[in-house]
Amino acid sequence: MNEWIQPLNSLQSVFFGLGSGPKKGPEIARGDFFSLTTPFCASLAEELVKMTEQCEKLRGEAAVLPGLRSELEALRRRHSAALELMGERDEELEELRADIVDLKEMYREQVNLLVNQIQRMNPSMGNTNFSEGAAGLT
Repeated sequence: MNEWIQPLNSLQSVFFGLGSGPKKGPEIARGDFFSLTTPFCASLAEELVKMTEQCEKLRGEAAVLPGLRSELEALRRRHSAALELMGERDEELEELRADIVDLKEMYREQVNLLVNQIQRMNPSMGNTNFSEGAAGLT
């Protein structure tokens, strides 16, 4: 942008007579006009090329966006389904852990019941405490 200011100032001085006295349109030498406008036109042309390249690049990127959006939506659906499956697995796992705790408790009760039956059938075993062994089933 700054490269445009110098040629503009020079053009203003030529057209409006700034600097070396008033000049009228016919008094401007053709060479002066072209020597002043050529750098300005060149910088404008260069800027136009840059903007055109940038525009083409952005158009290319914009063309890819619909595909990326659909891919993102598919990934979001897969992610949601995976989270749902993980939640279901966690619930199953908690249920299985609770079942294991229940089974351990049932086995403890069965062992204690059997020990009590054995003690009643064989009173000579005395005060032997088999229930301590059942408590070790944790």
